[in-house]
Amino acid sequence: MTRPSPSPRASRGAVLWSLLALATAALWVWSCWARFPNRGWNDVRLAPLFALKLDGAMYPGEFGATSTWMYGPLHLLLLWPVTWAQSAYDALLVGGALNAALSLGAILMVCLAWPTPQPLDRSRRLGAAAVVILLWPAASWLFLQADSTSVAVGLIANLALVRWPGPRGRWAAALLATATMLGKQTSLAVPLAQLLWIGGREGWRAAGHHALRLAGAGGSWGLLLLAGHDVRDLWFNLIATPGQLPWTDEPAKRVIDLAPYLAVHLGLPALGWLAWRAWDRGAVSTGSLPLLAWACSWPLGLAAMLKIGGSINVLQGLQLWLPAGLVITCALVASRPAPRAWLGAGLAAVAVILCAWRFALEPIRVLRPDPRIYQEAVALAEQHRGRVWFPWHPLVTVFSDQRRYLDEDGLLVRFLAGNPVDYATARAHLPPEFDMLVLRRDASDWGIAEGIIPADSALTEIGAWRVRTWARPTGQP
Repeated sequence: MTRPSPSPRASRGAVLWSLLALATAALWVWSCWARFPNRGWNDVRLAPLFALKLDGAMYPGEFGATSTWMYGPLHLLLLWPVTWAQSAYDALLVGGALNAALSLGAILMVCLAWPTPQPLDRSRRLGAAAVVILLWPAASWLFLQADSTSVAVGLIANLALVRWPGPRGRWAAALLATATMLGKQTSLAVPLAQLLWIGGREGWRAAGHHALRLAGAGGSWGLLLLAGHDVRDLWFNLIATPGQLPWTDEPAKRVIDLAPYLAVHLGLPALGWLAWRAWDRGAVSTGSLPLLAWACSWPLGLAAMLKIGGSINVLQGLQLWLPAGLVITCALVASRPAPRAWLGAGLAAVAVILCAWRFALEPIRVLRPDPRIYQEAVALAEQHRGRVWFPWHPLVTVFSDQRRYLDEDGLLVRFLAGNPVDYATARAHLPPEFDMLVLRRDASDWGIAEGIIPADSALTEIGAWRVRTWARPTGQP
């Protein structure tokens, strides 16, 4: 078993600085959790999990209720406790907490346990973890994303590989590395990085043995996936639909718009590698696996970024590098007497600055959950059971009607993929007496839902919602 270098005992001052850094990071994550329920995207993303509970099918297939969940089942299955909630808002609060816990757990595990070329005490490891949390993409805390689970599982997979080099550890690493593809199908960086890392250190015969482990682990996950889902629905949702999404019409503009983020994703690991080579070549060896994972993530990540709807969240490399990379860098700084004295204070200062910067970028600063918007929606749904459709908040009617209806983002995805939903399929997955459409007043939408209702519908506003109603012709289904 490879263990972190023995850690010196932390001073009381170092402990206090680490507590300040952690408190700052906790404030930021708490704020994100408080905002999580009122993001319609999260409501839409949780709906397939409730479809699994109600109908036994997470993936609707061509003729089911539309869904934008075109990824593996792992992220949603790890959120299964949300289905025990008593309301849509409670489900989102639980989902936000579990979503954050996945990333937090992986970050803390790596920061506390990754081997370093020089000793680093626990308090400074925790200070580094706080900085990692504040550097972590905000979308990972604010939204449900398949990438988040793939990254979290990938971090633990690489930790298992470096900490437990024996057969059991390598099997654990292989199982976790291939599980990243159950989070998102394109998450190949961690398995490939593990093969390259073992091949470079122990020769390609050892890499071949690990390739067999990866094949066996991946095959086992695949069999479990096939056993629990209809093969045709899996193909339609996981392969056909995402594969048919078009490329962006303006790839250069997409790259330019995301250039500041791309610079960070490229620059931080590159600067870390240069610093390691200059200070201690042992750090390059210790950090080679995260560097390989970072490098291997770029080809498919860039391709996904240039698809319609692609953004910076598909670039997993920085996150796969950051926890181990920052801990290794801190260990090198702590190996020198003068920098060691201010390392804890420096990490706390960076954490405070990052937190202040994060909050400064937010137009509305939220520090506690606000259920009022969902309370208004629940009142509408309860009063008009079987009649009202929330295209961006399907969880509301999951609880009131015990049915999973269409969502507008899923309708858009089907249209972009060249397989639009026909009227009969759409009508089968709308309220049985549908004559009311409800959308948030302060949120954008695609205009699809409003485009399929009668042009003479009446518009009223109730609280945070705009409500369109119309008279159904007698005998209309």
